[in-house]
Amino acid sequence: MGKRGPDFEKLVYAPQGYGIPTSKAIDYPDVDEATKTIARARYQKVNGSPLYSGFAFNRTFHTLQNNEYIVYNTDQIKMRYIVELEE
Repeated sequence: MGKRGPDFEKLVYAPQGYGIPTSKAIDYPDVDEATKTIARARYQKVNGSPLYSGFAFNRTFHTLQNNEYIVYNTDQIKMRYIVELEE
């Protein structure tokens, strides 16, 4: 996830089940301590080992400005739609 993205509380759901953002992009807040604790426990349960000590749960952890995907090998994806929206 990026630093900015849709407000998930303001999604409108299509009959097929996918969510459609209906608001402008918002800045995501920093992660609170309770969420960090839950994430560490889930990671350890799934992977059998704890998160490495240098793992950061803060805004500096985000590497992209917006919710987007970087594709290094286009043979590994099947792009179906391109949607362009204007503000």
